[in-house]
Amino acid sequence: MISEESRLRYEESGFLIVESLFSSDEVKSMRQALSDIVDQTGESAPKLDLETEDDGGRNPIRRLINPLDYPAFQAFVQDERLLSILRILLGKHIRRGAGKINMKPARVGTAVEWHQDWAFNPYTNDSLLTVSVFIDDVTLDNAPIQVLPGSHRGPVYDHHSNGEFVGVIDPDVIRRQSDAMVPMTGPAGSCSFHHVRLVHGSDRNRSDADRRMFVFPAIAGNAWPLAASKTTLEQMYGTILSGNVVIAPKLVDVPVRVPVPIPKGVRSIFQAQALAPKKYFE
Repeated sequence: MISEESRLRYEESGFLIVESLFSSDEVKSMRQALSDIVDQTGESAPKLDLETEDDGGRNPIRRLINPLDYPAFQAFVQDERLLSILRILLGKHIRRGAGKINMKPARVGTAVEWHQDWAFNPYTNDSLLTVSVFIDDVTLDNAPIQVLPGSHRGPVYDHHSNGEFVGVIDPDVIRRQSDAMVPMTGPAGSCSFHHVRLVHGSDRNRSDADRRMFVFPAIAGNAWPLAASKTTLEQMYGTILSGNVVIAPKLVDVPVRVPVPIPKGVRSIFQAQALAPKKYFE
């Protein structure tokens, strides 16, 4: 549960950090579950995205795809402490999209250029946010997510380059606002919540400490995707966390840019952003 002051702060700034929502024992459980999943092989082997830069002769894992396929992580998104916060921020009817674990490994963790999640997945309204559960301590040293407070109330920036969607805001636009940047830090077990239109990014992890986060989108029941390419209701709508399916979308006059065309062969934000000719994080 969060206070009314926290809710108003989220509405004003577009982000909220709740420190130590999960206990140290729960963090240990999450780390063990992650280790067990990564160690699986054969048909049960997880879907992994590897860093392109090696660290001492190995390519560390950059991202674990679909951790919510595993019961251990399903339990965390269904935790009432988390759901109570989401109900305050999004309302009674809530669902989730597919999750991921961004590993941001020590010394080689790839930078994620400044962007808005909304640019990748526009909906009929913008009652969506991203939940990030800190698996490790997130400090100023290990490349925390940085945000531009209040940017969720501003424009939806162009994320295209040379006529293709690369998922990057022009770095010159970001540099003009650099004095306003705020890092989202906190001890392991904390959670951050940021609005789908909030401008954010994170530098390369140059420290000796990993910065792992369990990330998933939370979506209000009356927000429907504008560009659905899925076939079943669950694939298109997502998995319900609270309330029921809402079949009457709420239409709101919000700015939208369609994320097409996608460059050939691109399957992830990392691949898309690598094609951007100009970058903020070098």
